[in-house]
Amino acid sequence: VPATTSFLQDRTCNYNNGQRLVFVPANAAGTAGYYKAYTDTGTAGNARCLDLNGGSTSNNTRVIFAPCTGSTTQQWMRYPSERLASVAASGACLQLEGNSTAVNAYLVINTCNTTDYQKFKFATM
Repeated sequence: VPATTSFLQDRTCNYNNGQRLVFVPANAAGTAGYYKAYTDTGTAGNARCLDLNGGSTSNNTRVIFAPCTGSTTQQWMRYPSERLASVAASGACLQLEGNSTAVNAYLVINTCNTTDYQKFKFATM
């Protein structure tokens, strides 16, 4: 995991710690049920949170790994429909950029919908 920021990309699964996300309650006032998602690197100091690039809440904003700050742009809600929605960008879900299914495709936020490009499997490891 880089020391600063990097874009979130779709990769072939190998189940190493760099591909595991940990969901922890955000504990911010008024955000019951919201979580911050960060990399499972083994040490809290190395963890990077899912964040919106440049703090933008516009559709097609790329999602990055960035140092955890507690910002609402780093807070997410997991839906039973296998979607991950941004708290800061109301009604926006994590999605594969351009609806790509290619390995290394970037992830962005876009208006929540019912397509498979916004579905992600959440497993207990």
